[in-house]
Amino acid sequence: MTRTLHQPSQGAKYSLYYITLGALVMIWSGIWYYYMWDNESARSTGNWYICTGLFLSGLAVFIIGILVGRIGKEAKNADVPTGTVTAATATTAPAANAVQPAVPQPMTAQAPVATAVPVATQTPQKAQVG
Repeated sequence: MTRTLHQPSQGAKYSLYYITLGALVMIWSGIWYYYMWDNESARSTGNWYICTGLFLSGLAVFIIGILVGRIGKEAKNADVPTGTVTAATATTAPAANAVQPAVPQPMTAQAPVATAVPVATQTPQKAQVG
């Protein structure tokens, strides 16, 4: 069994940050909205615009976080592998669970084999009796 090791993607971490930040901004904008709804002293045109703008910004950041997570999940196959682990490597690994990637052996080029064809350049001479 061969498993390919990948460098973990940073998309999941950033996705959690965006989703958390967007959700918190939407929650606090909602609290502020209901506070302004109940208290006439807090109502002003500027406060409504800021509250609505913060809520929509939080919603946008939340959606970006969801999309970053989905894009990171879909792009997992495009990650560059950092090495491979085979069953033999996993069973012979040291006790510290250090996995060593398999090192490919360089290929040696074979020189073409030349076949020599003998060429007769001299004619045989008659043996002298004597």
